[in-house]
Amino acid sequence: MREWYEARDLLAGVKQHVVDEHQDMAAVLARILTDLGLPADRPADPGALSFGR
Repeated sequence: MREWYEARDLLAGVKQHVVDEHQDMAAVLARILTDLGLPADRPADPGALSFGR
């Protein structure tokens, strides 16, 4: 993977938001939910996750 990796290699013409290692997980999740138009002010319910099952 190191052979093809290039930092900040973003797609042209697509609105993107880069998540870095310094961002809080709760803030990242809130941003994703907000971008999807979902409520970000409710606590996460880990039991609701299916993990592809």
